[in-house]
Amino acid sequence: MVMERSELILEYLKLFVWPILIIVLVLMFRNPIFSVLGSGDIEIDILGVKLKGSKTNMKQVEDLKKKEATLQENLNKLSKDIENLQTIKNRVSAENLDLKNRLDKLLLEQQKSGVNVTATREQLSKEVARANEDAEASNQVYNDAKQRVAQSQKLVNESKFQTAKKYETTGFQHLVSGRFENALEDFEKAYKAYPEYHNVEEIWKLLSKNIEHLNDPSRREPEKVSVYRQILENHAWGIPDDINEAMQRFLALNDPEYIRSIFKGSERKKVSDTIAGLGSQNPVAAVDSLIAAILPAPDYWSYRVNTYISRTLALIKPDWYGTRQQYHTFSSLKQTGNYQDETFKKWVDQAIENYRVVKITLEKISLKKAGDILGRGHIFFEIKIHDQSPADLSGFPTRETPLRLSDGKPHSFKNLTIRIPEFRDPDFWPVRLSMRVWDHDPTKSKDELTALFAMEVDKDQIGKNLNFFSIEQDKKFPEKNGELTLSIHQD
Repeated sequence: MVMERSELILEYLKLFVWPILIIVLVLMFRNPIFSVLGSGDIEIDILGVKLKGSKTNMKQVEDLKKKEATLQENLNKLSKDIENLQTIKNRVSAENLDLKNRLDKLLLEQQKSGVNVTATREQLSKEVARANEDAEASNQVYNDAKQRVAQSQKLVNESKFQTAKKYETTGFQHLVSGRFENALEDFEKAYKAYPEYHNVEEIWKLLSKNIEHLNDPSRREPEKVSVYRQILENHAWGIPDDINEAMQRFLALNDPEYIRSIFKGSERKKVSDTIAGLGSQNPVAAVDSLIAAILPAPDYWSYRVNTYISRTLALIKPDWYGTRQQYHTFSSLKQTGNYQDETFKKWVDQAIENYRVVKITLEKISLKKAGDILGRGHIFFEIKIHDQSPADLSGFPTRETPLRLSDGKPHSFKNLTIRIPEFRDPDFWPVRLSMRVWDHDPTKSKDELTALFAMEVDKDQIGKNLNFFSIEQDKKFPEKNGELTLSIHQD
């Protein structure tokens, strides 16, 4: 009965031989692979490895592809069979233990019966030793096979990882370059190569959902804003730094809501510096986004957001400019309660100072009638701009602070400058000015009009001195005419 058990164990051990044959089959594929590597005219992908071969070896290439499929199938089967082998090994170990117990029991019975058990003990010891050796050998085969499977799977996974990484990188490059179909294709390839790699699955699905609008010129820009924001806010894992910065730059120039969200956060100063730099390169887009991002005063975040909008506009080099409405929108911040805060006021004032303006300076004026009133002549100016735009008249004589003249000779002036916002509107030029000069006598109840000037200053006159003559008010009193010289330049 003991010998029958040994024979049964040997039958089990025969089952351990076939995994070795599988490994041998894997190694046998080397020759056709190396035979294809020699030429380099055909490129194929085997288990993630690119091989090149001659077009004349097409049959070998096809055979190699079939062997690759067979190898993958056998590799999967080997993994399952190794699990079965582990089960058999455990069962053999249990049976060996049961055999030992039965042998011990048999020896005890033989000793009690007085039978000479030396020969039997030796034979049984040999059987047990052989069974242990076979079990150890099967265990070694099992461990070797398991290690080879792990190594093979590692190579396959590494190849898939590198493939996904390559297509993710090119996908991002296509995305920020506006090649949306190519980006969609690359993210799909990255997903199929390694679905768990970064956020390739989520970005692929996002692009698939929005590809129609991205390809529509009439919807492209707002759709890009939406897609970029979703990627940066929800799918930013593993995005290269240069791609991240490119998306942020695009949003900073096209998405007021993005500006608001950034200026509410801890990176507001850094982003303000970045947008100011972008404003020097692309002033129209930067100003459009910044002005559109201004929050109304009742909003809880209006102080912080509008402070950093003002800071950014103040830092744009050499200056910023916008439409008439944009200028008025920003200037209205001076009317809010936030303007009472010193920091807020500082940045708003600096931003207004940094607005591109045209400066018109009064260089010289000659008025025949001025100063003829008992030697106590004073003059002051009233200036109007054609579109009623805000103008800084600081330094010009007004009724409250008239300029004293003692005679009718030409007078030269310094720093009598009008600052006029230069709007982005195409109809800004020419600037049409109306200037009335009044002779002021504090002893009289009313002032007397001395001269009236109506002038147009065009863009091509920047940097020049311009002479203008007053319009005759009454032909009976030609002495009311006057002459003045203006210079115009951009601040």
